[in-house]
Amino acid sequence: MVKALDILLLAVFAASAIVQYNDPDPLLWIAAYGLAAVAAGRAVFGRYDRSVIVVAALACLAGLVMSAPGFWEYLTQHETESILGEMTAEKPYIEETREFIGMLITLAALAWYYLRSRAAPEQ
Repeated sequence: MVKALDILLLAVFAASAIVQYNDPDPLLWIAAYGLAAVAAGRAVFGRYDRSVIVVAALACLAGLVMSAPGFWEYLTQHETESILGEMTAEKPYIEETREFIGMLITLAALAWYYLRSRAAPEQ
């Protein structure tokens, strides 16, 4: 069951990294999702690289900081509006809210991988 979740996360993070290529600021998002995909891929085989996990987590934290203002704006001024709506220049908080949530999910997965790495035998 855990291996299936690792495979699912590998696919989700890899796909998330790939679709960032057309983002106005793609490098941070590709790095965060791409490194999370690497961590998930290694976990499929019971292997963990804490340096990859930590660097990916730092990228996620940077993403959270960058997208936090838009997420806060959404929560305080637009909470009844769907974040599934179209992103426009007049509504940057929609993209930033999505980015913030994506980074939170990714960071949670990376924390889980880090905890699993501590329980795994030394490699």
